[in-house]
Amino acid sequence: MSALTQQCDRLPPATRAFVVAAFLETFTWAGLLARMFLKYVTGTTDVGVRISGAPHGGMFFMYLALVVAGQDVDDDAAARAKDVQC
Repeated sequence: MSALTQQCDRLPPATRAFVVAAFLETFTWAGLLARMFLKYVTGTTDVGVRISGAPHGGMFFMYLALVVAGQDVDDDAAARAKDVQC
């Protein structure tokens, strides 16, 4: 097991969920931007925007829910999470 994996295993579950949600939200947003480029700049197709818009919206609301839920995390857990670099 690598040192990076061991450090990430020490993250609190709420922090890990937030990191995963942030990564997935960013990934779906990048896909949506690429498809919007195809729709509005090249004018080739708009099907991609319809297909990637729903997953991006779902991931955004999941990310938002984790942000709101994370307001209740104690300060010690937040301080421990700052010490870990993943």
